[in-house]
Amino acid sequence: MTRRTNVSMVLGIGLTVACGIAPQAWSAAQAQQTGQAQPVAPPQRAPGVVQPSLMFGFETDAQGWTIPDWAMEKPDEYFGQDVTVGNEGATEGNKALAISVVFPGGRWGGAIVQAEDYWDWSPHNYVAADITLPPDAPAGLRGKLILTVGEGWEWIEMSRSVQLKPGGTTTITADVAPGSGDWKKKNIDEEFRRDVRKMSVRVETNKAPYQGKIYIDNVRLE
Repeated sequence: MTRRTNVSMVLGIGLTVACGIAPQAWSAAQAQQTGQAQPVAPPQRAPGVVQPSLMFGFETDAQGWTIPDWAMEKPDEYFGQDVTVGNEGATEGNKALAISVVFPGGRWGGAIVQAEDYWDWSPHNYVAADITLPPDAPAGLRGKLILTVGEGWEWIEMSRSVQLKPGGTTTITADVAPGSGDWKKKNIDEEFRRDVRKMSVRVETNKAPYQGKIYIDNVRLE
């Protein structure tokens, strides 16, 4: 009896292959007929690839992002007026953070917003944010990310700023892995990304005047 069953199974699989039916499909059909559960293979991920993790999408509110008090106390340098959440400038979901700015022009000016928490980014290698400018924004606006890290609350800026595109979205990405050259601080080690206490986004201009909105969305780790 056992021999006959084995032969039948072999013949059945051979017929499915001959007819163009994959053996897996035959096995699934057998499992359906006998009531046996068919195991499902887990999705394959490339080794060493870290899945992106959304930190801030601003779908309900500003999620703790504000203009810091010290920036409001420097009206000759920082020109952010307030922070709101709205439908304009969204790159993830339907809402984005909006900063109202009044850059007088003719000199350096900045607008900065920040969020404060205790984060361990050690599973990730990059932090990124999307910045969107309206079509009437001037050319020459630039953006950068700034982190405050460690027990000493050390302020560390990106080593470069990124040109922002009027009427478009620019993604600012910075490497937070050990050995990164994206920050003004030298000798970036594992502790740098293990103890992040503030994240800031600063938009700055050297000459161009601008009164309007700047949008931030899809703040994420990669």
